[in-house]
Amino acid sequence: MNATAHGILVVDLDGNLVTHNRRFTEMWRLPTPLARTREARLRTVLAQLCDPQGFEVRLRALFADPKAERYDLLHLKDGRIFERYSQPQRIAGQIIGRVISCRDVTERTRAQAAAERAHEELRDALAWREAVVEGSRDAIFMSDSSAQFVAVNRAACELTGYRHDELLRMRIPDLHDEADLGAYRRYHPRILDGEEVVTEARIQRRDGTKVDVEFNNRRIAIGGAWYVHTVARDVTERKRVDEQLQRSRRLLRKLAQRLRDAHEEERARLARELHDQIGQALTAIKLHLEALGRTGDAGLKGLLGEGIRLVDRALQDVRTLSFELRPAMLDDLGLTAALSSYARRQAEAARLELHLVAPPLGERPPKEVETACFRIAQEAITNVVRHARARRLEIELQSKDHMLELRVRDDGAGFVAHGLASEAWDLGLVGMEERAVAAGGALDIESHHGRGTTVHAYFPLPARPAAP
Repeated sequence: MNATAHGILVVDLDGNLVTHNRRFTEMWRLPTPLARTREARLRTVLAQLCDPQGFEVRLRALFADPKAERYDLLHLKDGRIFERYSQPQRIAGQIIGRVISCRDVTERTRAQAAAERAHEELRDALAWREAVVEGSRDAIFMSDSSAQFVAVNRAACELTGYRHDELLRMRIPDLHDEADLGAYRRYHPRILDGEEVVTEARIQRRDGTKVDVEFNNRRIAIGGAWYVHTVARDVTERKRVDEQLQRSRRLLRKLAQRLRDAHEEERARLARELHDQIGQALTAIKLHLEALGRTGDAGLKGLLGEGIRLVDRALQDVRTLSFELRPAMLDDLGLTAALSSYARRQAEAARLELHLVAPPLGERPPKEVETACFRIAQEAITNVVRHARARRLEIELQSKDHMLELRVRDDGAGFVAHGLASEAWDLGLVGMEERAVAAGGALDIESHHGRGTTVHAYFPLPARPAAP
């Protein structure tokens, strides 16, 4: 009895002590010598139990039936857990008492509880994996540092056309043609160094078809080793739609440019007709009226003088309209002369303080650049005159480093040129941007409420041929 690790207690049918071993007294921390009566021992035992009432009920039921056997777990207040097994003691087939065996299963029970918690956490983790990874519509790949796939989800199999076991025998390069491996070679070492990379490449499915895929890659650590976590999405349809949209935009730009060219040609024709035909006709009328004034009577001279003044006003209006349509100066003398003349006329008419910086450009820009730059300046100056409530107008035109730059500034009321307010730009501002882009340039507009607006257009110029 003293050699066993179990605590052993033998009692008669009334519960009085027959014998016990040292392990029993140690486990229950009972005084020695052990009390012979059940009541004396029971007080000490009950004081240590978490559920003394339940234990006492089960004990009375056990002694009420000498043939009964019972197994239960006893939880002690100090955290220990005992496994107790009670069975009848028989001699020559006759029940003469009861043997109670106790074993300390605290560590085993705790280990089992920990294992159950771990199993429950594992079940939860697997459920989450099923919901998050397998339930994802995006393909998910896990690969090691050598680019070998170690885990994939169902969407990855659907994207590539390979079975799960086939993918796990493959590496990243196996999904690409040699010509499509550039992104992998550029970015895989950087991802393993900790950089998060979003890239696009074309992969080849199991059936030989190719799809465009967007990859979102990052490095993760598992068990002390680095892996690459990749979320992949088929963007073939998106790229097709984008390409169609780009083609449509290019076509619209070409059509818009043709319309602008036709518009400019029509403006130039009307300007020439106004200047050459109507202007000459009005000049001839003026000369005839002046001749009549020299030969007529005094009353007729007054009427003729008023007619001459009306003709002068009409001539001035024709010249202004002709200049607005298409200044001949732009074709004959170039952008600097035409812009300077137009800016001075508008500033004088609107009583604006004009600061003009427009040095000679040297070699003339291409015709389409000259026209676009002049029209942008014309629209910007018109906006200042009509809307800005400005006092000062600054215009700067210069050519340097193979770039033609135009800036039109004012100190007026300003407007919001960014964010949601950009949707409210009028057609004039949109037209300026389209003109700049069509001529190969770009347009920036900066505006602050109460602090004016700056329109900045810039156009690349062809490089001059080297001197022989």
